[in-house]
Amino acid sequence: MSFLISNLFRRAVSKLADDPELREKTIQTARTLAASGADSAKKIIHDEDPSRAAGRAVKSVIRKVFKT
Repeated sequence: MSFLISNLFRRAVSKLADDPELREKTIQTARTLAASGADSAKKIIHDEDPSRAAGRAVKSVIRKVFKT
């Protein structure tokens, strides 16, 4: 199973390295997610129900990834 996953990652990385447009879009998405990660962590720490806050954070990350 790990062989399959590592093979998929290898193919994805090679596609990113070959396509400049896809590479730029990936960099932009990674920067957006990194910027929102700190805010999400603060909300999770200070919330009454941390599991619910973590779920909301994951949902917002998924929305941001598929929006761009």
